[in-house]
Amino acid sequence: MPSKTRWCPRCKTDKPTADFYAGRTPYCKSCWASYQSQRRGFLSTEDREQLLADQGGVCAICGTDYPGPKGWQLDHDHHGACGCGPKKACNRCVRGLTCLACNLMLGHAKDSTTTLAAAWLYVIDHAVRRAKMKGDKG
Repeated sequence: MPSKTRWCPRCKTDKPTADFYAGRTPYCKSCWASYQSQRRGFLSTEDREQLLADQGGVCAICGTDYPGPKGWQLDHDHHGACGCGPKKACNRCVRGLTCLACNLMLGHAKDSTTTLAAAWLYVIDHAVRRAKMKGDKG
């Protein structure tokens, strides 16, 4: 019978297997996130916790308190606003913490303000048309 716990060599703790990514890393999910952030030169775990507290414990975009299955996503300016380059990002490029859905939205839009504004107008236009249709039937 498989073990229901696993040892994390980073935090030196025996944790439930649900706290690990299957086959991707020997570290638990929280240690993996911390390791990745440090490896990439991003915020420390303490800095991330402070950033989340500064945001009121919610996504910087939609306001949800549920980050999604992969935890809070560190959103940063992908264009390297400080000059660090398009493929890199430093702590000065960090914009906030987002839920997975909002982070994916920004990523798919490639941080394009034109694309995001067009999407906003599209949703607003649909809401206005829907409201008019309801008014016509009422």
